[in-house]
Amino acid sequence: SLKDGQAQQSVAAESATIPSAPPLPVDPEADAAAQAELTSLKEKVASLETEVASLQEQNKSLQQEKAATEEELQTIQERNKKICWSC
Repeated sequence: SLKDGQAQQSVAAESATIPSAPPLPVDPEADAAAQAELTSLKEKVASLETEVASLQEQNKSLQQEKAATEEELQTIQERNKKICWSC
């Protein structure tokens, strides 16, 4: 609508009059330290992701082992019931 167009123009005009701040001076030492920290954190994240994947695999394996053990237990319990019935 016409009103929307006028509102957009006035917003554009306002933002055009706001002076942009001058760029801040970069401290090369602080920048290098921040980059090193960022690299270190990225490596830590990658390491943790690997650890998570490994733990998920371990968990899957343990879940399968648990299921097999429970099945075995059930078989033994059923066998014991049969033995007791014949007592």
